[in-house]
Amino acid sequence: MESVVFLALAMLSAPLFSAIILKVKAFFGGKKGPPLLINYYTLVKLFQKGSVCNLCG
Repeated sequence: MESVVFLALAMLSAPLFSAIILKVKAFFGGKKGPPLLINYYTLVKLFQKGSVCNLCG
């Protein structure tokens, strides 16, 4: 049961860590960087879209 929780936690936190990395890179480049939740917004938009595979359904 714990491994399922840890897997879910890792999958949910991965986009946040990616955004933090982009923020830090932008900071050292003297820029503002993307919002922290931009990857979550993108994932929601992608999951709302339909399948592009003709054979998949």
